[in-house]
Amino acid sequence: MHLLETYALSTGSKIGKPFILKKFFPVKFDKYITLQNSSGMPAKCYDYFQEVVNFLLPILNNHGIGIVQIGGKEDHPIQGCENLQGATNIHQTAYILNNSILHLGNDSFAIHMANSFNVKTVGLYSITLPEIAGPYYNKENSICIYPDEEKPSFNPNESPKRINKIKPEQVVDSCLKLIFDKNEKCNVTTLHIGQRYKETIIESIPDNIIHPEFFKNSILNIRCDYIDNIDINILYNNILLRKCCIVTDKPFDLSFAPQVKQNINIVIYDITKSIDINFIKLLDSLGIRYACAYNKQSGTESDMHDKKTQLIDFCAIEEYSLIPENFNKDMLSEKGLKYTSNRVILSNGKVYSSSAALVEGINVENGDTPNFDIYKIKNKNKFLEDLDYCFIYKD
Repeated sequence: MHLLETYALSTGSKIGKPFILKKFFPVKFDKYITLQNSSGMPAKCYDYFQEVVNFLLPILNNHGIGIVQIGGKEDHPIQGCENLQGATNIHQTAYILNNSILHLGNDSFAIHMANSFNVKTVGLYSITLPEIAGPYYNKENSICIYPDEEKPSFNPNESPKRINKIKPEQVVDSCLKLIFDKNEKCNVTTLHIGQRYKETIIESIPDNIIHPEFFKNSILNIRCDYIDNIDINILYNNILLRKCCIVTDKPFDLSFAPQVKQNINIVIYDITKSIDINFIKLLDSLGIRYACAYNKQSGTESDMHDKKTQLIDFCAIEEYSLIPENFNKDMLSEKGLKYTSNRVILSNGKVYSSSAALVEGINVENGDTPNFDIYKIKNKNKFLEDLDYCFIYKD
């Protein structure tokens, strides 16, 4: 039973259409759809609306249709939209929704408001069933996307979020189905979404000094494991300027550490290839927080057991895997595959979006974050190390 019917039975009230006063608000598009990427519960919020817009917008633009983002001022802005989140009150939002040709969003008040105006809607559901909380008034012009056949958890803080099982092209195709005829279809196929893809990760090779204002509120990951010879002066100056995390697979000179210890968030020591127990002892004596990591896909059980024995008085070993289980490696040789990443790797004044791109000198040009063709990367085995940070799709 729908929640609205449950409330009606509980209160003895008839179900009617709500009335909301609409007040004019200027929108720069003559024809547009609306998008809201937020909801009152974290588990209801879909994380890949930017990818949806990236795939949907070119098709809409061909028809003179724009995208208007509504919501609260704290909502993350989606690039490619007219961002009006926090700029309107409920009556102005009602006006914008009433004049849109479709509303796209999570399960929230806006989707029900648009539905009551007979506006076409595409809603994303997960912790509640569409039959319980979906659009009620205009079901024939509504599409509710649910990720699987499992029962909903009803957990507002569900982790991992089931809603993220919905692929961006499913959302795009649902929008196109309601707006256009069957001739319009998304030609993109999602193949892999890394667990850390949505994180903005700022990394630097210790071969350049990063300006403290560059992503100043982010911790800088210094990748000493990506270089053979560590320039201690550059390493020291970067740590002096901001909070840092150091990732290394070898010991380095710690004579500077007492002066900048407050800016060292953690040292992650990858001991897969080798371990220097004296380096661990020195970190321990300096009071620097550290962790030891071991790639279980590259090492052996006996080697890891030996290293656990060496570290028994210091710390446990954090085991990790770079390549997801059942990942089809041969897929990377197919034509038409692209990837995008929110990872930023800085080296010698240039920006790279993956460690494979760094090794092969394929830098991000003009400061943007484009979609890269995977076929351009020669060392596919190196690219496998980047999967956790990438969104891979076929276009």
